[in-house]
Amino acid sequence: MVLSLGAAGLVLVACGSDGESATAAGSTTAATTSSAPAASPTSTPAIGGATASGPAATLDVSTSRFGTILVDGGGRTLYLFGADQGVTSMCSENCAKAWPPYVVSQAPEAGSGVTSSEIATTTRADGTLQVTYHGHPLYYFAKDTTAGAAMGQGIDKFGGKWFVVGPDGNPIEGS
Repeated sequence: MVLSLGAAGLVLVACGSDGESATAAGSTTAATTSSAPAASPTSTPAIGGATASGPAATLDVSTSRFGTILVDGGGRTLYLFGADQGVTSMCSENCAKAWPPYVVSQAPEAGSGVTSSEIATTTRADGTLQVTYHGHPLYYFAKDTTAGAAMGQGIDKFGGKWFVVGPDGNPIEGS
């Protein structure tokens, strides 16, 4: 896939891999909801996240075949990665292409059924803010292209398993 960005003629080529390795992608500091500077908007805004000039994102719940799960404000399923170490994401590069982090410019608002005190952000290695819930960085699955899709449940890739997240912040491990 080739994506042309602006008049500068910058061309990015993305290629995927089913590699099993994971690399550290986040800071080792505790999650924060401070007003840290937002990451610069890109030509492809984060799935479901807010841009520096957009409204705050929302963390919500939805009913699925796995029970009640966390979703973004648009109904997109959110996952946690078993290999993450606390609030530090262990998913970068090819992993982050398959499992895009839920990045925002500020901590999202809590929707109905979500505990606001469990919502925070952590700074990724690239400087973006990734949403955490109950101390877990949150991700999308790239193949979940519609609200309610949860095709990533239980996948074991990039050094750990991926699970949908319950409103208590724990993984739902059923399939």
